[in-house]
Amino acid sequence: MSRASQVFALAPLAQDEAVELLRDRATAVRPEFRVDEAGHTEIARLCAGLDGLPLAIELAASRLRTLTVGQMTDRLENRFALLTGGCRTAPAHQRTLRGMIDWSYELCAPAERLLWNRLTVFAGGFSLEGAEGVCSGEGIGETEVLDLLDRLVAQSVVLTCEIDGLPRYRLLETVREYGRERLADSGEQEEVRRRHHDFHLAVAHRIDRNWYGPGQVENLARLRAEHANLLVALDYDGDPRPRFALAAALCWHWCVGGFLSDVRRQFERALAAAPEPSVERARALLAATWVAQMQGDLATADRWLDEADALGEWLGDPWVRNQVGGLRGVSAHYRGRPEESICRYEEARAAATALGDEREAASWLLALVCGQAYAGDPRAVETGGQAVAAAEASGERWGRAQMLMALGHEAWARGDRDTTRTRVRSALESMRGFNDHAMVARMVELPAWATAADGAPERAARLLGLADALWNDAGSSICAFGPQMAEQHARCEQVVIGALGEASYRKAFTEGGIRRTPGRAVDFALAAESDAATAWDGDTGVDGDIDAKETAPCAMRRQHGPATAHTEPPSPDERRRVCEVLLVEDDRTVRESTRLVLEERGYRVCTAADGVTGLTLFRQQTPDVAVLAGRLPGLDGVSLAGRIREESGVPILLMSDRDDPADVVTGLEAGADDCLAKPFDGSVLLARVRALLRRTVSADRRPDTRAVRFGDLVYCPVSLEVYKDGKAVHLTTTELKLLREFAASPGTVLTRDILLERVWGCAWSGDTHVVDVQVMRLRTKIGRDRIETVRGFGYKLRA
Repeated sequence: MSRASQVFALAPLAQDEAVELLRDRATAVRPEFRVDEAGHTEIARLCAGLDGLPLAIELAASRLRTLTVGQMTDRLENRFALLTGGCRTAPAHQRTLRGMIDWSYELCAPAERLLWNRLTVFAGGFSLEGAEGVCSGEGIGETEVLDLLDRLVAQSVVLTCEIDGLPRYRLLETVREYGRERLADSGEQEEVRRRHHDFHLAVAHRIDRNWYGPGQVENLARLRAEHANLLVALDYDGDPRPRFALAAALCWHWCVGGFLSDVRRQFERALAAAPEPSVERARALLAATWVAQMQGDLATADRWLDEADALGEWLGDPWVRNQVGGLRGVSAHYRGRPEESICRYEEARAAATALGDEREAASWLLALVCGQAYAGDPRAVETGGQAVAAAEASGERWGRAQMLMALGHEAWARGDRDTTRTRVRSALESMRGFNDHAMVARMVELPAWATAADGAPERAARLLGLADALWNDAGSSICAFGPQMAEQHARCEQVVIGALGEASYRKAFTEGGIRRTPGRAVDFALAAESDAATAWDGDTGVDGDIDAKETAPCAMRRQHGPATAHTEPPSPDERRRVCEVLLVEDDRTVRESTRLVLEERGYRVCTAADGVTGLTLFRQQTPDVAVLAGRLPGLDGVSLAGRIREESGVPILLMSDRDDPADVVTGLEAGADDCLAKPFDGSVLLARVRALLRRTVSADRRPDTRAVRFGDLVYCPVSLEVYKDGKAVHLTTTELKLLREFAASPGTVLTRDILLERVWGCAWSGDTHVVDVQVMRLRTKIGRDRIETVRGFGYKLRA
């Protein structure tokens, strides 16, 4: 049997050819087979699932006598059992898919088969370096991998491709599944998986430790190409400590490489799976803290920092404790406490230098420059100038861009427009090639503010729309980065709406959001800066009478502030308190149409595109009613409803994606007061919101939500903070729910069934053992004598 025949058997067809082949063969077995536009899409999906292999397509067509195209696609997980039944007069290797792959496998030399087996541990493709690092050893020398790989490419077992300009290799899913079975049979699977994890951990460590230097964009491109492999490596079932190490070492990939909205659950899953104390867990907690801070979830960041601090003390690890101090400075900055943040950055930088850690010293210098610049500290220009020059000399770009933008804010606050323009342009140029949605969004904000101050509201609206799209994709918002940033953003938006009117603003805002990739956003912002340069060099505003000594933010407030002359007295309707609605919806079209419906009825609407931002906005300003989509990035709508319900009695309307009773039950059990299935009529939405507001208890009748004390235990139902003997006690969500029930009825016996229903819901009906386990865990944290067991009944909180 010739190698040429094998190449023909395994070579995939182009998509159009594969679709045409399937259509012809299906018509042959079912003459009535017809394909409309929707059916063409289904066939294309099926052909892609079959890897475009001609024999697989022939066998699949024969199954279309009894199955639909959709059913075939759904059953491909068991493709070798499904794709049988070829012509009985054909050779054995042409009767079934497995027969064809068996035949191709037997034609390979022993070393080629061994490499084929081992390559199946990769997901989504691999590099030559990866193949050499993971697949060599015990039968294959590292120098032999290239030659063996070349032979497998010639036989169409391995295909070549390119991602972000990097040469890559991949296996067809059919070939991979077959090789994976062979690898499992060989007894090598566990060892090859371990090598796969160790290889990617080494790559991540190398990039992490050398981050502040040249090659940042190239390193992120490499990690982005390996993203599927990194997820597989994180799922390695061995010692959990290497998993922590990999999750932490990938912090730049997560936060700067464009995966900020996905990483949170990776850290939460890893931390929950292995709670045992270790230095690796401490470092993972530090990386997870940075993610939470960038998403505006400072409460979770504080909790993780507290644990990391305790671990650092227990381990006697000064590096961990120093990082905790520096990250507490980041939280202070985002809470609007610049003096504290600057002090902590200075201490962290000095300690890192003393420890000989140049990478972290550079990191805290960067934070110090930004902290000083945003605070208007006069030392910022000198400190920043030296740091920017050092970064430029070393080829480092990401940190340089951050510092330049922060110094641009400092110049803009002083009213120095030429310096602002120069620094903004340099910062944006430095960000070319990065896929950092959150950072580019922050950078686009300043040109928007400055453009609005200089009388170009339409351009400013487009920039605001662009920033909003980037924030949505990052799973964060401008509010996450401190009250000063949020205030300037809100002021800019007010100015622009005042100049353009609501309809024109929304049109320009939407146009800006079209350019939502970081690369296109940088190009657009730089083009806007070029246009703005002419305006800065000419007239300084609509009226042309801004004082040269007046700062840009003050000029924007004065020039575009609401008029005070000839104002009419407010109408009775205007004198009534306007009800505030928090609307959280990730679909931009639905969000905007819902917002307009509510605003036309007179409600003041605050919007967010993800659950984390929605929770942040809720905590900053409690609304009268919350309207939440069920499916949200970051923190889904059901979980968000539960968090809101734990913290307040604000009525919640949950919008589900389908009209399913199960969705209604899930939403109501989580804490929602009402559920509404999409699509819905605006009048129905308004009626539901009005009904919820009518049922809301008036402020003078609401229960007291201040902190309550039970001996040495203090519990605040609003902030969900718990203290024992003056020290913070960190409880899980379930433990907080249990304590809430006990605190609501101190001294009252609560049966296990009551606690099961209130805390876990009907899904746990009858399983009261979970109550006993969780109460025992709660006792260990708040005091064993605080909750009394009433034998035969349940538990009660001793008042």
